Amino acid sequence: MEVLSLMKNCYKFKSLISNYIDKEISFRDRKFFDSHKESCISCKTMFSSVFATKRQMQAMPNVSAGDDFMENLRTKILNDRNSRILASQNQGFSFRRAPAFAYGFSSVMVLVIAGFIFLQIPTTGNSTATEMPVAAQEKIEDAKTFQQQFDATPEHLKSSNLANTKVDSGKAKSDNNLGNFENNLNKVDYQKK
Repeated sequence: MEVLSLMKNCYKFKSLISNYIDKEISFRDRKFFDSHKESCISCKTMFSSVFATKRQMQAMPNVSAGDDFMENLRTKILNDRNSRILASQNQGFSFRRAPAFAYGFSSVMVLVIAGFIFLQIPTTGNSTATEMPVAAQEKIEDAKTFQQQFDATPEHLKSSNLANTKVDSGKAKSDNNLGNFENNLNKVDYQKK
């Protein structure tokens, strides 16, 4: 924790060096600056170096530019920029100038087009384009088997003939008739299996 606060103090000290030298610092910041400069050797060394550099710069003679210096500088910058623009336009198409997303977009488009073409090509081999899925073929086979079994069922047991048979009125029948009914029921169950 102490190292962190020391680093924070050093950072604040470095940000205040210029204001301290120019005497544009508040009383509170000046107090902090003076106390930190005395306690931190690396910050004190840095301050001395910056202060010496600033003094040397102030001792240098003033240099004045001609009246047309700014106009000449501006013209030179514009000419340089325009020559670079013309050079890039004269080069024609270059992959180096294409943005990175253009490569990704074109790759995706090629894959999509290839996918559509691949899906449109009929498959070759043993299967035909009109062949049904296996589940549908199994259902058709089950329906054919059921139809064959239904066709083999005797006419008097088919549902259309049962609707035309007379219904028992509910009067008591003899035990003999009850036995015949049970035998007929067993026959129906056996034939359905």
